Amino acid sequence: MGLCIIYPTTGIDPDSTGGLRTPARLPDDIYNLEEYLSLAESEYIHHVRHPQVRQNWGVSRVLVKRLTENVLAQSQSGEFVYSDYTVISKNENNKGCQPFVLDKNGERLPYWYTISHVDGFVAAGIDCYNPLGVDLCKVGAVAAVVERGFYTEREKNALADAAPEFRPVLSSLIWTAKEAAYKLLSIQTLEPFVPARYELASDVTEIALAQTVPFDPFGLTLDFPASQFSKEKVVYTGKENSLCATVQFCRYEDVVVALAIS
Repeated sequence: MGLCIIYPTTGIDPDSTGGLRTPARLPDDIYNLEEYLSLAESEYIHHVRHPQVRQNWGVSRVLVKRLTENVLAQSQSGEFVYSDYTVISKNENNKGCQPFVLDKNGERLPYWYTISHVDGFVAAGIDCYNPLGVDLCKVGAVAAVVERGFYTEREKNALADAAPEFRPVLSSLIWTAKEAAYKLLSIQTLEPFVPARYELASDVTEIALAQTVPFDPFGLTLDFPASQFSKEKVVYTGKENSLCATVQFCRYEDVVVALAIS
């Protein structure tokens, strides 16, 4: 079982939201990031110049720590100090990696994490036992050149056969499914992301995205696996083996959310 938070980062007055509702409630002043970052995170964020990138990066750290606090509250007592924890999402070669968390002693916590963001939204997930992957994509954000270059023939045919008004949604779903599955399966493949090796294994219809979650300025909290959301299979075909991931998805405002689990 895991938990995922999707949080709006633009166009929201933090004074009017009060943070996320229980069990994923965030500090009321989430946008005052410095208080919730470790020394290493504070030093890093000061070098991020683009305001939206800085906000997405900082909010993702707060979300990961809030999820960690929620898990640790079940086994530990006492106040959770956000700045005692550091979220790591790059390896020693400064390349992106599966996120993990270090405590104030530099010890790695035994949980699996995932992070994603698009303009206006940040998502983070946690699972105590198994790896996972989350991805967000705005409907209509996938360019035609990406579809031509990175979608399989089966996926291209599915887009061609879809109703015109559904194609932007379907294309976003295909991309998020690939990205989420990669975040999950890359732990086993140890290979860089090659989108064409990940294929949505089933035909998705307009009905499959009927589950649209209404927007809430307090954010969205998802427990998964969740029976109410659509499930699809994504198959990875590598040079030496094939792997499969289950991807759950829903639509939140104009964003397709994909959660890949083992």
